[in-house]
Amino acid sequence: MRTGGGKLSRTIGATALLALLALAGCGSGAKPANKGGITFNGKTATLQFLSPVAGNGGVLPAANTCDGTNTWPAMGWSTVPPETAELVLFVVAFSPSGSLSVQWALGGLRPETHLIEPRKLPAGAVLGRNNIGRTRYSICPTRGTTASYLFILYALPRPLNLHRGFSGQEVLGKVSEASFNAPFGAFITTYKRA
Repeated sequence: MRTGGGKLSRTIGATALLALLALAGCGSGAKPANKGGITFNGKTATLQFLSPVAGNGGVLPAANTCDGTNTWPAMGWSTVPPETAELVLFVVAFSPSGSLSVQWALGGLRPETHLIEPRKLPAGAVLGRNNIGRTRYSICPTRGTTASYLFILYALPRPLNLHRGFSGQEVLGKVSEASFNAPFGAFITTYKRA
């Protein structure tokens, strides 16, 4: 389903996101009380990371999938640790069996960045390859199925110096290892495709 007034809805989304972050105490140095309780590779999320259209456990709007404009939702996060050198973001499809598939990878985000708006990449951002080798955002589950997606943001203590086309799957594997010790924030969404 396509909706009109894309520019207006993007503006409202970004404004709503900033309001949600303000309510959560993000950007003020305060530590949010609720981090979503998400655990990934044995570590628990410590950064507040959210979207006004797809909160943790929520349903991803059709506009953010191949049934709409296939545009990433607005997303924002709290203050990152002072030693953060780079941020990387992944959208990962996961199944009950535990298999993971990177749907979108974005690296090179500067530590002072706290917001990504739909269709607008922050300065310095670098697109990585997803599980099928493409460097674009795409959420498109098989028709008649419901898929779950993990949106996960890592605050890296050292830069990776990524270039366009980096392997999202490989970089996710590297930064999620315990030895890398990178704090992260995450939220989970689902989408049912008719």
